[in-house]
Amino acid sequence: MTTAEPAFPESLDPIKAELATLYRELPRLLAEGQAGRFVLVKGEAVIDLYEDNTEAVAAGCRLGVPFLTQRVDPDDRDWLAVYFEPRDGDTAPRLRWGRSVERVKAEFITYFRELPRLLAEGHDRRFVLLKGDEVVGVYDDNIEASRAGAARYGRDPYLVQWVKRRDLDWRPELLASLARGEG
Repeated sequence: MTTAEPAFPESLDPIKAELATLYRELPRLLAEGQAGRFVLVKGEAVIDLYEDNTEAVAAGCRLGVPFLTQRVDPDDRDWLAVYFEPRDGDTAPRLRWGRSVERVKAEFITYFRELPRLLAEGHDRRFVLLKGDEVVGVYDDNIEASRAGAARYGRDPYLVQWVKRRDLDWRPELLASLARGEG
């Protein structure tokens, strides 16, 4: 019996190459002791590592989109493996909440819950700052939102998320995952 490869979420297509690079390079980054730092990935290259995400995002903006900034975390390999190393029996993607995502799980849930409202209010392609179950603010760019989050919350977890209409496709997956108790 062959198993179909899990469908890659359309909302992540613009950074699929960067996610594949992160998946490939994550073991090396961890072996080098980079856990907790922020990696900047563009295409098939790891560009640099930063102590904070705001610096990484600013450097990425200078390179131009698409790019990916992500905290180096061993648990990221688990959720990336769903798309880059399908396992027997997997027929659909499942959200696997690693430690780095677990810290902002409430914010992700808030984002997907509020997504229809944000889109209805005309915030497609803007950035939202989320803390817990609250949408704190809406911003025109990622750097502005990241700076507001850092100023308001310091090192406490918060989420800056790009509002995308395509995330409506991903919303049922998230809600189903939570209903199954996987989130």
